[in-house]
Amino acid sequence: MLLAERPTFAGYRPWSSRRDAKEVDEHGSTLMTPRYLLQLCREQKLYQTPELNDKMYLHFKGFSKIENLEPYTGLRSLWLEGNGLTSLGGLASLTDLRCLFASQNCIEEITHLSTLHTLDTLNLDNNLLKRVSGLAGLTRLKTLQLANNFLKDKASVEGLKECPGITVLDLANNKLEDVDVVDVLAELPNLAVLNLMSNPVIAKIKNYRRVMISRIKSLTYLDDRPVFDKERLATEAWARGGPEAEKAERERQRDEERKAQDRNFEALKKLQTEARARRIEKYGEEETEPAYSPKLKQMRNDMLRKIDDDDNDNDDAGDAEPARREIAAAEGGGGGVAPIRRFVEMSTAGKRIGGGGGGGGGGVDSDSDDGDDDADIDQQQVTKKSQNVASPPPPPPLEQRRGEAVIVEHGDLLSEIAATIPHLAEARAAAAHGSWIREIPDDDDEEEEEDYDDAAEEADENIPAFEAEENGRLRLKSSRIGERREAWGEQ
Repeated sequence: MLLAERPTFAGYRPWSSRRDAKEVDEHGSTLMTPRYLLQLCREQKLYQTPELNDKMYLHFKGFSKIENLEPYTGLRSLWLEGNGLTSLGGLASLTDLRCLFASQNCIEEITHLSTLHTLDTLNLDNNLLKRVSGLAGLTRLKTLQLANNFLKDKASVEGLKECPGITVLDLANNKLEDVDVVDVLAELPNLAVLNLMSNPVIAKIKNYRRVMISRIKSLTYLDDRPVFDKERLATEAWARGGPEAEKAERERQRDEERKAQDRNFEALKKLQTEARARRIEKYGEEETEPAYSPKLKQMRNDMLRKIDDDDNDNDDAGDAEPARREIAAAEGGGGGVAPIRRFVEMSTAGKRIGGGGGGGGGGVDSDSDDGDDDADIDQQQVTKKSQNVASPPPPPPLEQRRGEAVIVEHGDLLSEIAATIPHLAEARAAAAHGSWIREIPDDDDEEEEEDYDDAAEEADENIPAFEAEENGRLRLKSSRIGERREAWGEQ
């Protein structure tokens, strides 16, 4: 049971209000007494039975000596950072210990660790170590951190050979200045991560990084940078034949990369060829370029004409000449200029208000007009639009709207859109004979609209319609609930 879950009873007082079990010696250092250890367990919400705890936090408590930890045999992680410890004695009973963190203490020698056969990580940063020793029994030690100590020469690190399983070694910010230290590090067969930053020996080793990588074969990370395979191959070539061999090796690597990319490209090309052959075998010869229908070509030409017409309104006549030539080429014309279609003004009732001049019908105008005629036509269009907004003609009676459709010219685009609606048979029939527009009741007249909808439902017919708006937008509607189509076209 956790101490935090202990039941309360009459007269029970929480530990925060009980007498503190902390005791100090004559020097002011905190004593590691059983009562104080038990109090720390309770404060940290650990188990009240010592052997059940697998971790314990004893850092920054002011301890000067490790003692009374014998009952805590189940510990696997122990924090002793920031105390005044001078020795690691008192840990012999912790045979299951995996991680020991004892940085920021006053330890001068590594001792009393021979029984910790399962120790994996040992952190002794910021201590007073002058020599590495006492690692003979640590057969499973992988990570050793000895940064910010007083290691100086080769003899001070000779003890690393006693623990050949070291994989991560941190010797940063020491006093190492003997270049023979590299010989000791090269004898560690599993060393993969090495940190020697802020040591004088780095400045004394010429081509420091190349030397370290070539000497330590298992190194994958040196100081603050990883060691990749390409760098290792180039460094080993440098060790064999100098800068020329390194240059040749790097060129070989580049050639190999290019060859690999070429192989990948050829493999992809082969896959494409095989897929194309299977498609031809299954479906026949490959399809040629898609041929567009005349309606789509006409739609494209209408869009180009609209752009050309806008250019005539805003720019000189010569600026629109490329678009006109493109329209003429698309329609197969000779050297002549394609005509420009003018807009046809229509009311919401489907009545034609007016259109551009010319004998082409439906607002077709010749492009041979001069600038004054264009200005007059534009002014007439503006006047007609204002008249349409100010006083639109009254809609026909409801009976007439139910029984007949008002046919108006408004371009092939709307006919095509009307013909593509599957469930409107009347729309397809109208598209076969020309364009059509059927008026719908005004939105403002709610009563008339309700009568119109009721009549449509009784007749069980789909009544499509186009609404003409001021901005040149045509809205296609249907009596079916939720059915709405919108299209852009010429009014």
